Amino acid sequence: MTGTDVAGAKLVRSNVSQSDWNGVTSFAGSDWTGTEWWRARRLSTGLLAYLKEKYPYTGNTEGYALQETPTPESYAADVKRLEEAVK
Repeated sequence: MTGTDVAGAKLVRSNVSQSDWNGVTSFAGSDWTGTEWWRARRLSTGLLAYLKEKYPYTGNTEGYALQETPTPESYAADVKRLEEAVK
């Protein structure tokens, strides 16, 4: 997905588990409401920062299409894995 533009895309309640978003370069205004983005295989550095700021897991699972209920610990571990994957 090199150079991929998802700016303004509606990814609401999407299953992105194990997907690779490493090549995404434009994402402003994209809507990830209810999407467990932290279950992706890889995210670009910018997209990861955007999602952490705009769509963090807050412990409220209402509105998510959950594969399994995340815990604060599993969310933190997945985010750490994604951060290490972009280094």
